[in-house]
Amino acid sequence: LVSNQTKAYSFAGGTIAGTSQMTKRGNGTLIMDATSQLPLALEEGQVQGRGALGTTTVGPAGVLNFAGTINGLSSSGTVVSSGTIENGILIQGGSFESSGTINGPVTVAAGTARLTGTVHAVGTSTVESGATLMLDGRFVNTTARLNINGTLTGEGVVSDPDGYNLGADGRLSINNGGVFAPGNGIGVFSVEGRFDLNPGARLVVEVDQNHPARHDVVAVDVFGNIRGIITMTNIGTVPFAVGQSFLIISNNFNLPNTPLNPNIDFRFEPESPGPGMRWDGSELATNGIVRIVAAPLEPPQMAVSLAGNQLTLSWPETHRGWILQQQVRSLTNGLSLDPVDW
Repeated sequence: LVSNQTKAYSFAGGTIAGTSQMTKRGNGTLIMDATSQLPLALEEGQVQGRGALGTTTVGPAGVLNFAGTINGLSSSGTVVSSGTIENGILIQGGSFESSGTINGPVTVAAGTARLTGTVHAVGTSTVESGATLMLDGRFVNTTARLNINGTLTGEGVVSDPDGYNLGADGRLSINNGGVFAPGNGIGVFSVEGRFDLNPGARLVVEVDQNHPARHDVVAVDVFGNIRGIITMTNIGTVPFAVGQSFLIISNNFNLPNTPLNPNIDFRFEPESPGPGMRWDGSELATNGIVRIVAAPLEPPQMAVSLAGNQLTLSWPETHRGWILQQQVRSLTNGLSLDPVDW
């Protein structure tokens, strides 16, 4: 069945049986309130309805706004789903929104996907580099993982209903190059299972210094790997100050966290919240707390090692996060306090 006219077509009631492809071309609208078993290729125009669609592919010029059932979806166009999608989704570009139910794996290879409904994932789900998942619903991931290589935002829940089990679990993994920015603005993102911040991943925590008690929080059952980059961002106008502390990783059971991986090698970027201050993450692994402490004033004793022709200088533990800088502006006018001159 091929339609390349600009007219609107409507199917109501009954079943369109078969295995041949239905292709939608042209700028018209197809309304599907019937049950179609045919694979659908939506190349142009719009498809709406409350019926059922076969395996559906939406091209860059296609628009799908559907409240019924879709038997598998691949899209590089514009999709809004308030019904049920079986056999998972593959988003290859454009935009995707679901306030309904998705059964199966979720892959966001490009573009943006926003989920406000419920996902019952089967197999590994992935957000690839350059793609964004805005999760404001519930992502139920019992036996596989949600891997974030791109960007994850929102105030949703990643849930492992049967609890954490080593090797077969529904953990949330932020991987190398991935960015996790919990909240829509300031907010809470919940992980009912294991949360991993892997090497090269970035956790972005916004703090409203105009209201210091307001900041992003990740609520977890289990904190696994603590190995990435943590960026504390002040969105207020009041600067950070020595003595402040922020609970950024909370335990869902009000228990001390027990990291599952002994490799706790996270770092802060930028390294300092301001002049004369440094971040203290010594309680992050156990209590989820980040503090601001005064930076040491005494001259540091640099560690020096020589291996072959390579000389290595490193800061002592008391000066972690310090950077050796050189003033690039001429010293004729003395030392500059402007950061751009260093």
